[in-house]
Amino acid sequence: MNNYFSNLPIILWKESIYSATATVNTNWGNNDFHVWIDCSNETCIVGAINQFYTPLANGIYAVVVSNNLSCMDTSNCVTYSLVGIDELPEGVLAIYPNPSNGVFILSVTKDIIGQEIEITGTLGELVCRTSIVQSEQKIDLSKYASGTYFLSFIT
Repeated sequence: MNNYFSNLPIILWKESIYSATATVNTNWGNNDFHVWIDCSNETCIVGAINQFYTPLANGIYAVVVSNNLSCMDTSNCVTYSLVGIDELPEGVLAIYPNPSNGVFILSVTKDIIGQEIEITGTLGELVCRTSIVQSEQKIDLSKYASGTYFLSFIT
């Protein structure tokens, strides 16, 4: 029996209304290197070199995983599509101040209280996952590098 196929990288999609993050599972150890590729033109995606990746556009994606022992393999291509996403009605959500020093207020209507949110970085890394427990909720990201972050509702 050939065990090779049990080590192939697998992309797992965790979809929410506003984003999806892919995680690669291998049992090669903690020294894996990742390069995400666009399957439609077989090119590397600039900067997409982490285990986590959130596509910035609809498309077909795969990941090449290698380790320090020169083992390398590529996942199957998967389709990422944001078709049919509804926008929130005006006034349901506000985030301020913007820009901030890393601490901001998430202001929501009462029907949003109880929803879970995730905040991810530009490379898809999970920064924070929490539930909205009040209509004016303080979020503190000051211990993270300044930059752009994405807020997603988990459904």
